[in-house]
Amino acid sequence: MADLDIKDLDKRLAVHEKECAERWKTIFSRMEVQEKALGRIETLIMTVGGTIIVGGASVIFTILMMHN
Repeated sequence: MADLDIKDLDKRLAVHEKECAERWKTIFSRMEVQEKALGRIETLIMTVGGTIIVGGASVIFTILMMHN
């Protein structure tokens, strides 16, 4: 590498920058897909949690009404 002159280093750096830019595009597009999936999972968890809470409350309410 000591024999490389400035032009060679500049070419290698330009190629490296181009490859890195492409990799970052790929990473960001994958992250967008994962964020969407995570959003769907979050919505599902909130829906299931709400259903469990409302269902449990209705069971408790029904039991209390039966004993009165």
